[in-house]
Amino acid sequence: MSGIRGRETDPEMEHDAADFVPFVTYQHHSDKATSVATELPDRNQKHEGSLPALGKPSRRTRSDLSDLLSVMVSLLCFGIGVAAIADSRFATRLGQTNQLVVIGFILSIMSFISFKQAQTFMLVLEARFGQSTLQNYDAILRDEKLGSQTSNIVRFALLFLFGLPLGLSASYKQFVGGSTTISVEAPHQVIHFGPSGPPGLLVPSGRPLFLNATSPLFAGHKDILRQSDIDRQERFFNQSYGFNMYVINDTATAMLDLPVSSNMSRLQSSLQHGEVLTISAPVNATFAMLNSTPESSELEDPDYWIRIQERFGSFDSRSYVINGLGGGPYFNMYNSMVDTTLILMSLFNATNNETFTSKALGFHTYRGTADGTWRIASDSINLVSASNFETNFLPDRRYPEVVGTSDGGCIRENATTDWRQKAIYCNWESFGVDYNSIIPGFVIGRPDETNTFRPSPPSIWVAVTASMAWSNLAAQVESYGIPNAWWQYLLSTPEYEIWKTIPTLRRHWGLYTVLAVQPMLLLIVLLGRLLLHPAPISANFGMIALLAGVDKRSLNILDGASFSGKLHKPVIVHITERQYFDDAPPGTGLPVVDYRLSMKEDGVKSSTTEHHLQSTYQQVGGIPR
Repeated sequence: MSGIRGRETDPEMEHDAADFVPFVTYQHHSDKATSVATELPDRNQKHEGSLPALGKPSRRTRSDLSDLLSVMVSLLCFGIGVAAIADSRFATRLGQTNQLVVIGFILSIMSFISFKQAQTFMLVLEARFGQSTLQNYDAILRDEKLGSQTSNIVRFALLFLFGLPLGLSASYKQFVGGSTTISVEAPHQVIHFGPSGPPGLLVPSGRPLFLNATSPLFAGHKDILRQSDIDRQERFFNQSYGFNMYVINDTATAMLDLPVSSNMSRLQSSLQHGEVLTISAPVNATFAMLNSTPESSELEDPDYWIRIQERFGSFDSRSYVINGLGGGPYFNMYNSMVDTTLILMSLFNATNNETFTSKALGFHTYRGTADGTWRIASDSINLVSASNFETNFLPDRRYPEVVGTSDGGCIRENATTDWRQKAIYCNWESFGVDYNSIIPGFVIGRPDETNTFRPSPPSIWVAVTASMAWSNLAAQVESYGIPNAWWQYLLSTPEYEIWKTIPTLRRHWGLYTVLAVQPMLLLIVLLGRLLLHPAPISANFGMIALLAGVDKRSLNILDGASFSGKLHKPVIVHITERQYFDDAPPGTGLPVVDYRLSMKEDGVKSSTTEHHLQSTYQQVGGIPR
């Protein structure tokens, strides 16, 4: 773009001296700046039959209220956008979908503001440095990117202003997939925990709970079933599986208590798609630990079993046979005053003269405590980690004492702490009904290269035993046999912590850059306008300003374009500024601008970078002209 064109003297436009007044003029000079006085008609002169003048002259200002409001609104939008991303509470309250709506809305507002200010700046640049053609002004005012006779620079600038919002709109959507985690309080401020399971799995039989709790263990470690080398099974230990199983090591597994099903349903129903609750709480757990089983020779000794019965009291047994392999009997042995239950299981092949006692494995089951962390989604629950395992039998602070109760022999009247351990195997008949047919699938293992079935490693047996004991207890507590109040316990907010993870936009410097582009463009445009303040183009330049100041005798160059709006050649707009004195006190004249149209001569460069603006005030009779 090139500079403002001064008004040239046209012999055809000469009038009497009385029709002219001195004025301030802006004109290009390729050599040096000089004062130029050009005669123009007096536009303040009233003619008979003319309509009253409706124009409102105004003083030149470096900025106006609209500029200040533009900056304030743009910066406010930028601040809202940053807060919607950076502030955790604000971000989670909005969520990712509403964040996209907010960011898109404020980008639209900032784009509109920046475009209006950039449009005025382009007009100033066109008048000051550009070709100053009518087609360029028209293209800028109408945002006509493909107009005829429009200069390439103007066309590129308009395309840039058109493409920038589209690029920003596409860019900010690339930052989806983030998340924000905040601490929250549980609904109703309290959660009941106890031997329970996910909603939908609690039926009188413990089989659904057992299968769903144990299957994740095998889904991720199928190869372990064939391995006997403990070193190769390290990745199997110290990990959580499913919704409450934690394999501590090769000899111990814990099944942690969960929020009871009614509380779990309430928590899950409060979540929307993609949201996750993380709960950490100290809870009770059902443990199974591999017993230091004696050598097979001792197991064959009848005295060994006598000593077992003397220590643990009565016993019951169930047996099964599958694929020709004898898998029983396995025993439940307990005494009313001990804090553990011993269960013996055996996988033996009678055809090889193997007996139950020769292959027996013993497992202690008991109740203890642990700290657990869960991730709860609207359709799933997973145990993330567990720690601080305490195997001290049933801390009394967790349970109320139960007296004077009876439940078919499972819970003794005037029971003391022994009822809690005994209840793990209350309804012992259910073990034979619910588990005999499914346990072999977990402990028999997989065939080796010779198609021979071999037992799973002892660590698998421990996990299966813990899951069996826990699922049987949970089915009783939630379904029948034992009142919930005896096993469920409340944890108030100081005892547990809940974090809510909500899908949000990613906090990335690129996203903040996208938000900052439009405000930065606005500030650059306004700074440029301040530096080019002498240019006689105001923020209100448009059709009214052009028609108000155009030399009517130069309009014949536009003949034939009143409907099409198109011209064969570029038309130069010569711009001059003068003082408006109509009814104004001395020394307070307001600026008005005159425009004259002319054809651009072929082969003549319309402006150069050396062109500059010269302003000259002439004093006539003490009145600035």
